[in-house]
Amino acid sequence: MRLIKHGIIAAAKYDHIDFKPSKATSNGQYGKNVHITAITAKQLSTVYHIGSLKRPSKKSFSLEGAGVSVSVDPLAWIKIVKLGGHDVWKLEKANPKFLMWSKTNDKKALTWAVQNAWLVAAIRYQTSFYSDEMEDEMMTDHDTREEAEKEAFDGEVAEIKSYKLGQKGMEYWKKTFSSKPSNSIAIALAIVWYAEAHNFDGVWWQETYDPSSFSAPRGVIFDITKWKKTKLKEGEYSDYHSD
Repeated sequence: MRLIKHGIIAAAKYDHIDFKPSKATSNGQYGKNVHITAITAKQLSTVYHIGSLKRPSKKSFSLEGAGVSVSVDPLAWIKIVKLGGHDVWKLEKANPKFLMWSKTNDKKALTWAVQNAWLVAAIRYQTSFYSDEMEDEMMTDHDTREEAEKEAFDGEVAEIKSYKLGQKGMEYWKKTFSSKPSNSIAIALAIVWYAEAHNFDGVWWQETYDPSSFSAPRGVIFDITKWKKTKLKEGEYSDYHSD
């Protein structure tokens, strides 16, 4: 099941060093409220990671896939995901090649993922309800109509064109994550798979800098061995963006 707010993913499982999706901005293809600002490769030549650089054999789940979560705003992310007390690493690489998330790039990645057996086209079933906690209309989508009908508050279920994990996507999921494979949220991984297959250093989501709304720009890098690593002390780092 995927839970989304006006087309925005609003709930997913993360391990302690991966960034949470924003309630106010997008992750993957679903966002409508992302404020895109220009950021250059030079500006991304220094990024920060919060937590250990030793990768776990498997994560519970992460929208960044198997890579290392990074940002240019470590103070914001320490606040957002309550990571105070964890190590902060500065990662440096001259002129890194990031694939910037955009609707166009995400659509291209989805097409590529279907053509290469990471995803397959599928019919899914969607229902909606009002969440007092989120103070907004929420939607859930499911593999079967029966599942959707059990969750439907008003009994209405919509049939939607979507995707589910293909052979490669399922293999990746089982190798990377300890959680049960989910067709609902696998779509968000398409741009990560595409970027790694096309020799990018990582993917960048230039989301709104608004820590109070759980939002800040974020990224993922694939090969940590290509980056210079420096462990920082408190006071040796700051946010690139600001309120």
